[in-house]
Amino acid sequence: MGYHIGMVIAIAVAISALFSLLQYSRVRAERRLAGRRIGKIRPVKTILAIFIAFAVLVFTGMITVAVLFARNGATAYQFWVAEGVCALFLAVALLGIYCWAADYVAITDDGILAQSPFSGVKKVKYEDMAWCTDVSVDPPEFVCYDSDGIKLFGVSRLHVGADRVAGAVISRGVKVLPPTYALRQFEGNPRFILSKKKTSSAVTFGLLLGFAAVTLLLVPLIFPQLKLHTFENYTVSGTVAACTAENGAMSLALEGDENVYRVNNIVYGEIDPDTERSLPAGTDITLTVAYEGEDGALNVSGIYAGGVQYLDPADSERAERDNFNAGRIVCYVFIAVGCVLIAASVPFCIRLVKLKKQLERDIH
Repeated sequence: MGYHIGMVIAIAVAISALFSLLQYSRVRAERRLAGRRIGKIRPVKTILAIFIAFAVLVFTGMITVAVLFARNGATAYQFWVAEGVCALFLAVALLGIYCWAADYVAITDDGILAQSPFSGVKKVKYEDMAWCTDVSVDPPEFVCYDSDGIKLFGVSRLHVGADRVAGAVISRGVKVLPPTYALRQFEGNPRFILSKKKTSSAVTFGLLLGFAAVTLLLVPLIFPQLKLHTFENYTVSGTVAACTAENGAMSLALEGDENVYRVNNIVYGEIDPDTERSLPAGTDITLTVAYEGEDGALNVSGIYAGGVQYLDPADSERAERDNFNAGRIVCYVFIAVGCVLIAASVPFCIRLVKLKKQLERDIH
């Protein structure tokens, strides 16, 4: 319990320290630019530096993983899973870099040019701005709205030069009002209601599509591991040199035999957990070998020693077959759920497009 509380406190302190660093960097950058014209007002460059450093770190990790796996003889599945995870983190870093580059505003004589990630440049004229809000928390942002309470653009207080945007807008006579003003003033406004529906549809569409992507991405992680091996079931007799059980599997070594014999974690559930104590060094034993694993270890399907059948080959084969079938069912369920989520997101996507067109039509 104490460990989890400590982790929560550490994360909270780290987040607070990060935002303090970003605010400090913004203030320093604005001091350097005092009295100078700023073309595009972007988020503080510290954010870009963090994402670039993260991308370089992950890319270095991908190369390191490739070298280590090549030296240690890892399986192709292990290699691609590790590289896939690294590629996912790299994609997050690159997405962060793109979002930084695509997030800016610019002050012009007759209005504000605003661009946000995944959207084009938007020109907002001063005469179209009816009121604005300037909040300092959750998150700190300056936002302008039209006469129907619909957001025209927003600029985070982490943008270097955000105060200039606020000053340019307010100097044109645009009033600064509380954030709750819109909820009270425009509850019955048709365009405001349409805007809220549009936001709700966008959030729902994004969540459904995100969950579908996560669900479907689990399939290539699980499916390659599903292999129904052919059991050869030949016997090997000898004397136990060592017997260890850990992480839900058992390893056996025989005297004068360089092979590693293993009861894998699928079959291990078919034997008594105390079997390790029953097979001390020096015990005469007969092992039934099912197949050779990708790492060269011989997977055991049967163990017989001292007149006791600790593991039956038929039970081992059944356990692997049941695990294979269960894995396939899980993959099919994930595919079905992913497809259902995608299908469920389509109506929200259509609704989102219609609402967007309707709002644009109302403007013109």
